[in-house]
Amino acid sequence: MPRKLSIKYYVEPDAAALARRAAQYLVEMAGEAVEAFGRARIAISGGTTPKAALQLLADPHQPWRSRMPWDRLDLYWVDERTVPPDNEKSNYRMTREALLDHVPLQPCQIHRMEGELEPEVAASRNCATASASKAPKCLASTWWHWAWATMDTPPRCFQTLKRFTN
Repeated sequence: MPRKLSIKYYVEPDAAALARRAAQYLVEMAGEAVEAFGRARIAISGGTTPKAALQLLADPHQPWRSRMPWDRLDLYWVDERTVPPDNEKSNYRMTREALLDHVPLQPCQIHRMEGELEPEVAASRNCATASASKAPKCLASTWWHWAWATMDTPPRCFQTLKRFTN
């Protein structure tokens, strides 16, 4: 049976305000997912706005870090470039530097796309990892469009890999 989808649009005066709004909304949505389903699974992508929001979530001086249910959170990526995880163009690297190095997530909660593999292999492995998750529901975000939705598990394998060429 189809479910109703609710989309909220926020207009902020600048990138910093948008990052604060995103951090606040992410914490709220993760909390709701944990309350309803026991876990929150969040799909993120790269970019400057997501990076700023992730840095806010990691900052111990900001209110969002202490409110995020870190022990009930799994992170996935919606896209990755075909580069190793330590490459400066890697979305995983950006996330690691902005967030993962600063918050109490365990390696088993981090499900990165393996950009160093052939794109088809990496996407297939990522979909298999997401599908094997025991979480009954997931919370997903598409940062580019700021659209948030609760999806059935297994999630649709919407991950993409961006080819990066010099």
